[in-house]
Amino acid sequence: MPSLPRTRKTNKPKEKKEEPNGAFYRSTLWCGKRRRLHTGKLVYEGGLRSNKIQQDPLDEVYQSVDTPVIGDHVDHIVPIEKGGSATDPRNFMTLTRHMHGTKTNLERHKGILVSVKQGVDGLIPRDRNDIIKILVKYVR
Repeated sequence: MPSLPRTRKTNKPKEKKEEPNGAFYRSTLWCGKRRRLHTGKLVYEGGLRSNKIQQDPLDEVYQSVDTPVIGDHVDHIVPIEKGGSATDPRNFMTLTRHMHGTKTNLERHKGILVSVKQGVDGLIPRDRNDIIKILVKYVR
């Protein structure tokens, strides 16, 4: 019995879903200026993110339980899309990738996790220890 020829799937590029505030997170203000080291590694200098990591390189949640772990993410404690300040350092927190993912998932399901007050350009946490108390339960 004759069979129909198979149809081939075309590799259409998937539409990229634009992340909220994606332009900000790619900006020079947040990332800083790019510079390539002699080893070929690309580094960013002078942005809000790199300044925070230089000031506070340890994950603030792990540090609260006397376990120093290098953080590689800078998180907005009060998310920008919920009215959080994009540029106020009082709204920044150094976290590991694991803690950043945990916090992001909690926010998606529960909303803002801390009480807030008005900062210069948006909301900032009243007490940054509130978020640390919540996240400490997820320390591995």
